[in-house]
Amino acid sequence: MAGADAVKQLKIKTSAVSRLMKDRVASDREIEGQKERIGKVRSDPEKDEHDDFALELDSEHANAADVFGQAAAILKREGVELDD
Repeated sequence: MAGADAVKQLKIKTSAVSRLMKDRVASDREIEGQKERIGKVRSDPEKDEHDDFALELDSEHANAADVFGQAAAILKREGVELDD
């Protein structure tokens, strides 16, 4: 029975890691999309003061959304090796 419990725990942990990796890929895509959109709006000569405010909020949101980068930095500081 101990072997079956170990296999079950391994499957659960593997599933969690797989889900986190998928979330990281989706998050990276979303952040890149936001950065591209911010760049396009910044280069647009017809923007107004509302666009500047929206850009500032979007930039802050994009930086805060980089949770995986922050988590990787913490793990690296603690000595955990990560493969990208």
